Amino acid sequence: MARNLYDVVGTQPDATNQQIHRAWRHQAARLHPDTVIAAGGSDQQLGDAEAKIRELNQAYEVLNDPIRRRAYDATLPLATGSTASSAPKIVTTTQVKAPDTAANKKTAWAIPLVLATVVLLFLIVINAANRRTNSSTDTVPKLAGTTTIATISLGDSDTASAIGKCLFRSSDGDDALGTCDQPSNGLVVAVASQPSECPSTTTAHRLVGASNVLCLVDGLRLNNGVPGL
Repeated sequence: MARNLYDVVGTQPDATNQQIHRAWRHQAARLHPDTVIAAGGSDQQLGDAEAKIRELNQAYEVLNDPIRRRAYDATLPLATGSTASSAPKIVTTTQVKAPDTAANKKTAWAIPLVLATVVLLFLIVINAANRRTNSSTDTVPKLAGTTTIATISLGDSDTASAIGKCLFRSSDGDDALGTCDQPSNGLVVAVASQPSECPSTTTAHRLVGASNVLCLVDGLRLNNGVPGL
């Protein structure tokens, strides 16, 4: 059985003309009878080399001619593993699953929505805390050093002792004085016989059963427990 011409030249069926020519020159240099003579080979070795070089040249003559090569390629069996250059190639492809764009879109808008909700809840809590703080500050004047409330009857004629204390008015109309460490109706900064004698920045309040008038500063006019007259 004749050998495959591509195997004789030492190349593949899909090789270009330049590749076939280079392979032929390489094989010719390796199989030339002169190499056997130079090596001092026997007559048998020399005869084998001459036969191989003839087979190589004959294969190259066919493969170097485009018309003869096409005709030879048509005779090659597909099952040998050495296929002709014109034989169709089977290309296998792997399908890549497209990303789930619907799920990605849901995630894209869900994250900003959650963040916006968290920020909104945080602002609501801060706003409520500020309102409680402002309400407490507006209605509870504080005096430094006061810790307890000592209620004093306002029916006592000695109203001078009320200066520096806060006025507390209950829902039933009773009046009392005490230290200013809880919500009150005002800080007593002066005592006068008539409302007109109170400073312009104060509010006059006449005590039940007393002849004098208390001059009050409300919580909004206090600065760290000190009257802002």
